[in-house]
Amino acid sequence: MQAIATGELKRGVILKEARLARQFGVGRGALREAVSRLEGLHVLEREPNIGFRVIDYFSTDITEVFVVREAVEGMVCRVAATTMTNADLDHLAEIVRRGKEMAQHGKFTSGWDDDFHFIIARATGNRRLIRLVCDDVFFQLRLARHGTVTHASRLAAAAHEHEVIYQALGARDPARAEEAMRRHIVNGRNYVEAVQRGKSR
Repeated sequence: MQAIATGELKRGVILKEARLARQFGVGRGALREAVSRLEGLHVLEREPNIGFRVIDYFSTDITEVFVVREAVEGMVCRVAATTMTNADLDHLAEIVRRGKEMAQHGKFTSGWDDDFHFIIARATGNRRLIRLVCDDVFFQLRLARHGTVTHASRLAAAAHEHEVIYQALGARDPARAEEAMRRHIVNGRNYVEAVQRGKSR
C-alpha cells in the first residue's frame, strides 16, 4: 500500500506479479494475497493474461468518500477535543510545526498529512472511529490527497488548516474543532475536484 500511496507504483502502468515479488522481496503467495486485498479496495484492477494496474483515482468518483469523511472526521474532532491528552497535543503540535516548515520550503514529506489525522483519531479512544479513519476504508482517498497536497498551494493551505484544528483542540472546544476539520476536508475535496476537472479538459 505504501508504494502505491507514495507513487512508487505508478497509476495506470501494467504490473507483473513476478517482478513485484522480486522488487519487494516477498513470495508469490503473499503477493497474491496483497493483490486480492487491494482489488477489493478498488485500488488495483486485473488485466486478464497481462497483469494488473493501479487505478487512476481521478477516473473514479471519490466525492462520496469525501462527504463521508467530512462527517466522520468532523465527529472525530468533536470527540477528540474532550479526550486528547497533553501528550497527544504535544505530538500534534510537532506535526503542525513540520507542516509549516514544509509549506515555507515547498517540500512535501510523505506521511505528514496522514500522521495528523491518525493522531486525532487515535486520541478519541473509540475503536470504530479509529478504524474508519486509520484503516483501509479511506485508502483511495489518501491516494487522492497524496496526489494534491504535494502541490505548493494546497500544501500551504493544508498546513494552515491543520494549525486551526490544533488550536481548537487545544482550546478543548468540540464545536470549533468539528467545524475546523469539516472545513479542512471540504477544502481538500474542492481542490481534488478542481484538479480532476483540469485533467479532464
